[in-house]
Amino acid sequence: ETACQACETARPDAPVVALEASKGACELPARVRVRNVKGDVCFEVPCDCTWPAKRLKEAVLAAAPVGFAAPGATCFLAIKGKFLGDGTETLADAGVGDGTQLIAVFRGSVSPAASQPKAFSPPDRT
Repeated sequence: ETACQACETARPDAPVVALEASKGACELPARVRVRNVKGDVCFEVPCDCTWPAKRLKEAVLAAAPVGFAAPGATCFLAIKGKFLGDGTETLADAGVGDGTQLIAVFRGSVSPAASQPKAFSPPDRT
């Protein structure tokens, strides 16, 4: 049969279907690279591309080095300039694959380094 019964359009050739099926595919398990906005902290996180973004955020927080995120901060992960949502979309659907670089952005709390008071130095009066 050459037409789709649901929409009555011509079915695509097999190579097109195979290409669409592999789009966003990811080998399991995968590792993503996570860095902060400044780019001075970077680490790898193992993941499964069938996870939703929320699960990856949990893994990022668990694997993050000490001081990477302030307690109580909300984590947002960005890929290619777009934030990953919190819906049911899988990481593979969002374009995350093995070796993908993500940027972690935190909101809602001050980072530990920024919360430290700065040393007072009197003005130079010479």
